[in-house]
Amino acid sequence: MKTLLLPAFLLLFTTAQARPVHPQTSRHGQSLATQLTAGVQCPTALIESGRSGVIVVSFRIGADQRLTDLVVHTDNERINAELTRQLLGRKLTGQSGSRQQTHIVRFHFQLS
Repeated sequence: MKTLLLPAFLLLFTTAQARPVHPQTSRHGQSLATQLTAGVQCPTALIESGRSGVIVVSFRIGADQRLTDLVVHTDNERINAELTRQLLGRKLTGQSGSRQQTHIVRFHFQLS
């Protein structure tokens, strides 16, 4: 049942932006979403399906300001693996705060 709810939830919010509702801004003026979306490519499996979509990613920021505990919230293992490969270990600039805080970002991929 849970596996059916997540895809339905993602399809309902296809107009969402790749930014959090309350963007957290670093001391360099870039939000987490802005830093994360820079250089991220649309997953091959999504391109092959011919569909646009929103993918939710949750993570923590480690002591070295790199992404840790990254989870891509889709049922497609290919999309999960590709986005994890692109994002895991990416260093963010100017981020501070609790290492226990989980951040959530929505990536909106739109095919042209």
